[in-house]
Amino acid sequence: MAQQPNTQNLVSDSGKAVASVDNLLPKEITIKAENIGVIKANLDLFTLLALSILAGAFISLGSIFFTVVTTGNGVAGAIKLPAGIMRLAGGLSFCLGLILVVIAGSELFTGNILITMAAASKKISIKLLARNWTVVYAGNLIGAITTAYLIFASGQYKLSDGIFGLQALTIATAKCNIPFMEALIRGIYCNALVCLAIWLCFSGRTVVDKIVSIIFPITAFVTIGFEHCVANMYLIPAGIFIKNGAQPEFWAKAGSAAADTYATLTWNNFIVANLIPVSIGNIIGGLMVGLVYWVIYNRPNVLNADNQSKLLRKHIGLGQRKHQRHEADGLVTLQFDSGVANGNLCNISEGGMTCTFKMCEINLPHKLDNIACVITGYAKDSTGQADKIEVSEVKGTLVNYYTESVYGEAQIWITIQFIDLSMDKRKDILHLMKNMTSKNY
Repeated sequence: MAQQPNTQNLVSDSGKAVASVDNLLPKEITIKAENIGVIKANLDLFTLLALSILAGAFISLGSIFFTVVTTGNGVAGAIKLPAGIMRLAGGLSFCLGLILVVIAGSELFTGNILITMAAASKKISIKLLARNWTVVYAGNLIGAITTAYLIFASGQYKLSDGIFGLQALTIATAKCNIPFMEALIRGIYCNALVCLAIWLCFSGRTVVDKIVSIIFPITAFVTIGFEHCVANMYLIPAGIFIKNGAQPEFWAKAGSAAADTYATLTWNNFIVANLIPVSIGNIIGGLMVGLVYWVIYNRPNVLNADNQSKLLRKHIGLGQRKHQRHEADGLVTLQFDSGVANGNLCNISEGGMTCTFKMCEINLPHKLDNIACVITGYAKDSTGQADKIEVSEVKGTLVNYYTESVYGEAQIWITIQFIDLSMDKRKDILHLMKNMTSKNY
């Protein structure tokens, strides 16, 4: 049986597969995003809920980090930094949350909006999509509010004479006073950046790749002031717990009257004024990323996991220089490291050729580039006589192959792409192509 080449991994000269460290290209990211969506949508209920609670806790840890880092600017004689620099520092610290979600593994509602790509390709049902979103949203809410209460119970808000608690109250109150439309739009742009961060993570193959992919989009959305529903599931309840449960000595040190300063910080405003518009905006922002990339790359007739072999045969066979290939009558000899194979020439262009070999007579090598080709063809000259042309020492690389049975005998079709074709050899190939039947594909 012929030895089949490994088209999935890089292959060393010794024939052993080695890992590829190249990041995925956009078309490959789209395919990966769909397949990940299928897996996420089919998780069992316990696993999905548990991972969702973890994600709520992870984002909460990033929110706590953000709150502490942005506290006390210019206090006690310290240099007061510009507001933009402080927000930048807060954005960098908030990245902890999504880094934990992606690297440690959990289910985040805002990132899971990308599952719509799998639904658009009909790999999952709308029912499975809705199930995932509902369970994950509920789990994120449980994880975030539980973390907010436990941090309150730890007394962290009282540290440094209560300035951490005051900062938490200030952040929560400001979020409860954003007008509906503003909160909606901020939610849209927030999750566009979050989903782009997840998208970039799909491209990466290492932990470092993924962390670097997260830092810039997430830092940007926090610094700009966009709204993330899961982060707000921690930030606003954290403020409400402090407002309603802080001890009198906290207010004495903080020098603030909760009833007057934080009157809008209520559970009703948390849900109606912030969580609802921000969540709707986050969904829209995620759909903008997922569906736009699906339309570009994964709609029917675009190169994807299901049709790439057929399209590659079609497009690569056209050749690099001419969108046309010519039926040819001739012989081909391929010289591999593992031996020599003789076959029949089927068609040829300036960019490459397709030829056939008997399966039992060819042993494909592990190394598929720098193949030496000898082409012997027949073309008619101006007098109508058959003109035998031999083009030797043509270098090529194997770009595609497939097998079929002809009269009960297995044969393999091979597409070779020419590389480093000299001008003289190109002239010989053009001569071979003259007066042959032109066939468009």
